[in-house]
Amino acid sequence: MLQKNPDTVFIEFSINDSVARFKGSVEIAKDNLETMIARILESNPECEIILMTMTSGDKYSEGHRSYRKDITAHYDMYRDVAKQRGLLLIDHYPRWKALQSDDPKRFQEYVPDTIHPTAKGCAEIVTPAILSAFGIEADQPAATDAHAPSE
Repeated sequence: MLQKNPDTVFIEFSINDSVARFKGSVEIAKDNLETMIARILESNPECEIILMTMTSGDKYSEGHRSYRKDITAHYDMYRDVAKQRGLLLIDHYPRWKALQSDDPKRFQEYVPDTIHPTAKGCAEIVTPAILSAFGIEADQPAATDAHAPSE
């Protein structure tokens, strides 16, 4: 990926870093995140790095036979790293938690295993948040060169 010299790289928290049976920790996840950031910037110092949190994933998932431990501490670490490094953070977690609390049926439809959003969940929750972070309204098409007004 880095050989392509990207302008922007998104790093979404890997929920597997919080799986109890993998014996991960916030410290290990932070070391991994800092290593990824350092390697990206070493290869391309101008690259914009955007961090993201995701679903709650805080309940036992039968399909994955796993329990995610300390998910809020992991997400707090992402928030801290973003703040310390001046990186954009797209924090989906509060939206997912609110939906899980306010409308459990819809949450279950959007994230059946509490971890992986469906296409509909992404369209309704994830994509609008990403577009908003870039100042684009969800129902407003992004301008492209093909549709740009001619001068």
